[in-house]
Formats: sequence, structure tokens, C-alpha cells
Amino acid sequence: MQLSRKAIRKNAVAFSKRRGIDGDEKSDGQNFMRDFLAVFGISKAVGRFEERAMRESGRGYMDYLRPKMIAIEMKPKGKNLDEAYRGAGGLDYVTCWFKKALDYIKKTEIEVAFVSTNSITQGEQAEILWRHLFADGIVINFAHQTFKWWNEAKGKAQVYCVIIGFAMFERSVKRLFRYDTPTSRPKMTKVQFINLYLTDAPDILVESRSKPLCDVPEMVFGSMPNDGGHLLLTPTERKQLVQNDSAIKDFIRPFMGAEEFINGTKRYCIWLLGVSPSSYRHNKDVLSRIAKVRNHRQNSKREMTKRLAERPAEFGEIRQPNSNYLIIPSVSTSGRRYIPMGFARKKYDLFQPESYDSQRFFFRVRCVDFPNTHGLDKICLRSSRECIPLFCKNSVQ
Repeated sequence: MQLSRKAIRKNAVAFSKRRGIDGDEKSDGQNFMRDFLAVFGISKAVGRFEERAMRESGRGYMDYLRPKMIAIEMKPKGKNLDEAYRGAGGLDYVTCWFKKALDYIKKTEIEVAFVSTNSITQGEQAEILWRHLFADGIVINFAHQTFKWWNEAKGKAQVYCVIIGFAMFERSVKRLFRYDTPTSRPKMTKVQFINLYLTDAPDILVESRSKPLCDVPEMVFGSMPNDGGHLLLTPTERKQLVQNDSAIKDFIRPFMGAEEFINGTKRYCIWLLGVSPSSYRHNKDVLSRIAKVRNHRQNSKREMTKRLAERPAEFGEIRQPNSNYLIIPSVSTSGRRYIPMGFARKKYDLFQPESYDSQRFFFRVRCVDFPNTHGLDKICLRSSRECIPLFCKNSVQ
């Protein structure tokens, strides 16, 4: 029920008078929340208390959560409320239909099937959503794995879809439709299980982690210029700079992102980390580029980017390895039978791809053998840019 601002103001005054004394979070929290939501005409039924969610420090629980709408965390007086909440905003709008269907079919023998984007079974949101659906008794009885759908419009929008049939009871025979490729015809198989990743396996939920399960080298994200493109050079621009001032050659490095690594294209950057300004103060081209970087950062809406204007000659985020490293592009095509990766020399500046210290990681790579990405594309997210999870094939040596 949507209330007018006058009604909300009236409710808020009454609420503050009733709740003018301190209460205990554990014993009084839900009653307080019901009263607080009622101020805005929100029913407690639209969300959940003690909802499992991702925080900065790991997994925990929010006092009240309505995904993508409301997240409320309460603490007794004197307790810290600074911890940021993550996870509730990680659910697509389509997940609401699954929750709404659950509400309708409880205590019935009704079966429901949805055609959905395949993100419902991939990435972090798959675990967040299906953990709750399974806890409420949902069972998947038939499913179509990922296939490509497109419409007949001029632009032909293409979407990766799945079909999921579920109910509050379990069929004796489950049917799983597999696709060799997203555009091939399905092959039906009778199976014993269909889990949230739409495979014939028990319901094992893969949770998001910020730390590896075992002792392996840390993977780090590449350096980010955040420069408006002014520190980056095409081969032609590099050649022109060097022709005008040969001394600047010492401050130009190869610059490698996913595009350059996979397709073998070349790009360069001006790298002035630790370089005295007196070494390039005479070069008007370099000074002009630095001034444009400063202007780009000062005009940003992000406060953090504005602070980077204080050092315009440097990349915004610097994570350049001090040794040779293993480069793993964060974006590739799902058509590959392997995940592209390779070794790079430390003189290459890294943009976007993740990296490992190659000296520590070399022998670990040789021991990994994934014949294809079958397991990966069932669990990990395929976006519109077709991001691929980060594993490797034993041909990388």
C-alpha cells in the first residue's frame, strides 16, 4: 500500500513516540522492524528477517532484506554499523518470479516452469536464490540446459536461456535436456537428480569466496589507467612520440589487456611511476597528456577518482608485478575448448586481466587438466561479454 507523504510523516511521529526508548536487538528486533516498515505502508510479508547475505567480511545475515529494494541492519546502541552489505543486490529481477511461484504452489501439487535467462543458474546469485528455494521444499523435476534464443526483430537480440520445471514434490523420473552447443537441438536424458546448475548431480551449492580453498598464489586484478585514454598509445602514436623525443622511449611500455593478449594486437602506455618530472618536463606532448588525465579525473563524479587527479602522471590503480607473471584474460569467448592464458614479462603493463606470480605458479599449472570448460559454464556466469571463469589447461607450460 503506497502512502502519501503526509501519512508517512504522521506515522513516523507516532513511531518515534512509541519507540523512544532503547530496546534489545535480539528480543525486540523483529517487532521494531514491523513497526518501522508500517510507517511506510510496507508489509513485513514482502521481505525476510535474518536473510543470509554477503558482507565485506564474508557471509552473514541481514536483519531484514527485500532483494534489490530494502536492506536493513540493526545494532544495539554503541555497536558498529559501518560494515557494508553485499549480496542482496546480486539477484536479477527474474528471481522474483521464482519466489512468487513458490508462494502460490506451497502445499499443492502444482508444477511450474519458467523460461529464464541462464544467469538464474550461474554465478553468485544461483547459490543465493536456490538455497532458499530448496530450503522451502522446491524440487527441480525437468530442465533444459543453456540454449540461445533470438527474436525476429531487425536487431535480432540474442539471449542465453534455460527452462526450469519445479514443484513441491519430486517426480520418480526426471528429464534433463542437454545441448551440445547453445544452438544445437536438445538431447533428453532421464536422470536421478537435477541440481541448481542443471546437471545430473546432488544439490551442492558453490558459494562466493574471497579467499582460495587451499594454499595457492594470490590472483590479482590488473592495473587500471583511469586516464580517459591519455596515457595509452597506439603503435602510430608511440612512433611519433619517439621520433619527436628519443629519450621518451625509456618511459613507454607495452600495454596488454585481454584484447591485446588474445588477438596479438599491440598497444603501449606512458609509464612514469617513480620517474622524476625533470626527465619529461621538456616534452610538451607528454605534459599535454598528463594535463588531460588531470582534467579527466577532476571532472569525475566519483570522489576517489577526483583524488587521483593529484598524481595524473600515474595509472589510477597500480598492481604491476615485479617479476614475470601468468596472464589470464577476464574476458574471452565461450566457443573455446580451453581458457586462454600465458606467461608475460614484467615489462608488460597489465590492464584488466588477472595475474599470478609465474615463478610460484608454474608447476601448479602443469598439474591441472581440464579437457574442456564443461563444468565451468555450468557454474560460472556468462555475461553479455561472455566472461569465462579462470581455470587452465595443461597445455599451458
